[in-house]
Amino acid sequence: MPLHAFEHKESVHRHLHTFCIRPDIRFDSQHDDEEVLLVLRAHPITLIPWIITSIILVLVPPFINLVLSNFFSLKEIFFIDLIWYSFVFSYAFINLLLWIFNVGIVTNYRMIDVDYPNILIKEETGSSIEDATDVTAQTTGFIRALFHYGDIYIQTAGIMQNIEFLKVPDPDNVVSIINRLMRPD
Repeated sequence: MPLHAFEHKESVHRHLHTFCIRPDIRFDSQHDDEEVLLVLRAHPITLIPWIITSIILVLVPPFINLVLSNFFSLKEIFFIDLIWYSFVFSYAFINLLLWIFNVGIVTNYRMIDVDYPNILIKEETGSSIEDATDVTAQTTGFIRALFHYGDIYIQTAGIMQNIEFLKVPDPDNVVSIINRLMRPD
């Protein structure tokens, strides 16, 4: 995505809203004069492993039921399947929620990394744009190069925790945008 799209007031979304320029959103700790410039999520290709796992887990019970039918009644098998599908649905739903809520936000004043290691723990790391000393994009491996996604590491001054946006699309463009914000003209 070229920088000229960033300079205009238009809202641009790509890759299932994983790379959003100037999205029309607000967040909890947003200041009145603060404008959200970027919202980043993990690239959609990173969803494939748990989606495939979920599909395989959905397809398992019919085969297991053939064996279980020799030992259990139809009602018991139905109950076992119900529990199985409840776990599979929960697994898929939790993975979807973690993907949706793990975001990186860049505003005109600061950068915020919101991470949910699991659904019960929220980690929020933030730093002002002025405190950023170095922004690095890292794309490693064939899959990441093929689908053009990688990790962004933002080193901050002093003892503050560094910020990282993991598996985001178009990492080079993200670095360009943040570097441009670090050096206002």
